[in-house]
Amino acid sequence: MSTVTNPRKKQTSFETNEVELKLTSVYVIPEIFIEFRKEAIGSPINFQKLVNRSLSLYNESKEFRDLILSHTKLVTKGKL
Repeated sequence: MSTVTNPRKKQTSFETNEVELKLTSVYVIPEIFIEFRKEAIGSPINFQKLVNRSLSLYNESKEFRDLILSHTKLVTKGKL
C-alpha cells in the first residue's frame, strides 16, 4: 500500500507489511556498483539490503561508523 499525503506529489514512501520505506535517490560510482552487482550474484544480498544494513550499523556501532569515516579510498572527482 503506498502512502501519499498530497495526490499531486510523487510517491515518496511505500508501506509493506512490516515497515514504511522511504524512497530516496543517490549517486554511486559506476565501477563500484558494477563490482557489487558481480559479487552479489547468487547471494541473498541486494543493494537495498546493503544500504539498510549499512545505515543500521552506522547508527548502532561506533566501530563501524569510525571505519566508514576513515575510509578515503573512494575519493575521486566530485563530492563523495
